[in-house]
Amino acid sequence: MVTMAWSRRRVLELAALAAPLGASSAQTARAGSRRIGVLWLGGESTVFGPVSRQGFFRDGLRRYGWIEGQNLTIESRYVGTGLNLSTPVEQLLSAKVDVIVAMASPIALAAKDMTASVPIVFVVFGDPVEFGLIDSLAHPGGNLTGIYMPTAEHAGKRLGLLHEAVPGSTRIAVLKFPNSRARLETRITEAAAGKLGVELVDVKVDAISELEPALIACKKSGATAVTILAEPRASVNLGRIAEVSLAQGLPSIAGYAGFAWLGGFMAYGADGHEGFIRAAYFVARILQGERPADLPVEQSTKYVLALNKKTARTLRMRFPKSLIQYADFVIP
Repeated sequence: MVTMAWSRRRVLELAALAAPLGASSAQTARAGSRRIGVLWLGGESTVFGPVSRQGFFRDGLRRYGWIEGQNLTIESRYVGTGLNLSTPVEQLLSAKVDVIVAMASPIALAAKDMTASVPIVFVVFGDPVEFGLIDSLAHPGGNLTGIYMPTAEHAGKRLGLLHEAVPGSTRIAVLKFPNSRARLETRITEAAAGKLGVELVDVKVDAISELEPALIACKKSGATAVTILAEPRASVNLGRIAEVSLAQGLPSIAGYAGFAWLGGFMAYGADGHEGFIRAAYFVARILQGERPADLPVEQSTKYVLALNKKTARTLRMRFPKSLIQYADFVIP
């Protein structure tokens, strides 16, 4: 367990993911200046974890020989809740970027809809094939490739962790959006609920503005906690979901590790910082001349449990010692 800091070992593990491609990469990088566009979820100062996501990405690029201000220009755009995703994509296309890096599935989908020629590197939670981003993991096709962090496979564990953290939780809400693409995650959550003796209460909202009344009604029905399915519309509204859940006194969990840093009660999911490092790897390969269609999509393998003690105190709750000892991060 680590409290608001990564162990040196973990930092070194991630640094190793960005090992240089070799002399040819550095030589290519020095050959001339290039321009990439990065679309970040949230504001520039938004905290999704204990270490700067921008810092990890830039460090990864540097290890491949691409240094901002020397042979590389980075055009960053920050996509917040409710913004028109087409606007920042249009800005990057107008800037004639060589590569677009999309740091969330809804952003990647918007970029895909707007260009079939500019290479796109994505970092997404959930299956990119299921979301319609690529044809297959081994053969992405088109102009997209990148890294994804599976969420569905651990949906049962998330429900179990939430059930353990909220003693006596026999009714748990499941946040869903219409036409949800999280079908596998839904099935796994339902199967886990049956084993735990938990009744699931669907919370379906057409827009994030409907979240508050939906959760109020859900709580009145006896729900004592809420689990958030990992899908594009949830990922761009994590901060608001955490805020409303807390205001309604509902402990929450999501498959996005950064959810806990946004005020969520707890999170169990893939380590997003690994994705930022590997995004730099894909950018470097493409700047060397390789095509996204020829670069198989990678899967993140590191999962973390994060607990937010501040949120727990506001809910007048305490995490069991077993969870605190098991957690990778405990936010005081």
